[in-house]
Amino acid sequence: MFDISFAELTLVFIIALVVLGPERLPKAARTVGHWMGRARAAFSHLKNELDREVVNKEMQDLFRQKADALRQETEKLNQSLNENLADERKTETGSAPQPPAGPPATPALPETDLTRPQDKS
Repeated sequence: MFDISFAELTLVFIIALVVLGPERLPKAARTVGHWMGRARAAFSHLKNELDREVVNKEMQDLFRQKADALRQETEKLNQSLNENLADERKTETGSAPQPPAGPPATPALPETDLTRPQDKS
């Protein structure tokens, strides 16, 4: 990031010693160190969040691609199945397939009274 040589750092320390004096310099150094530490922590946190967002975005894109591929494959299978069923019906009847007229008929179930126990004798 910053390229500060030892000579430049020494020059800054001497100027700070002259301006602040030996009484206030240690407190100023602690304060600067504290804020530098907080800035590094905030930068590190931001970097980690951005990295997580990038990974999350990549995973979402991959998931969408896989879901689209699965959807296309399902559509192909459905189309193939419908074509096979149409061909089968055509060969069975000898003509074009006719869709069923209504819902399929279900066999009638015997009526039983479920509120009373059934006598099995």
